[in-house]
Amino acid sequence: KSRIGQVNPTATIEESALEFTSVLIEAVVNECLERREFLLAVNNSDLVLTMISTTIEKSVNDILCGFGERFRLKYSHEMLSSAITGAATFLIRHWLYHCPEVSKDYFLNKTKDFFRELFESKILFE
Repeated sequence: KSRIGQVNPTATIEESALEFTSVLIEAVVNECLERREFLLAVNNSDLVLTMISTTIEKSVNDILCGFGERFRLKYSHEMLSSAITGAATFLIRHWLYHCPEVSKDYFLNKTKDFFRELFESKILFE
């Protein structure tokens, strides 16, 4: 939560799910960038990767449960949590291996574009 507040203290899921998701992505990227060496070192540790992805998935699931109160989800929040966590995890992991060739700003812009298009499609919501 404090990371989200550092990126945008006024972002809330209730006001704009997409803006909140963008802020959340940026907060996660900042956290991963600060811990880049550790994350790259444990990349082959299934236990650590499972712990990290499980933690992220729980947060995404909590967010989607909030979406379910305002929007009608097309699939279960558990299923969507797994899909979104996998996509975000692999996108960030890919970027960590390729920065600094791919700048943080470029990566964030492309990732936000991806999630904007995902939110605007009929994939998540009915």
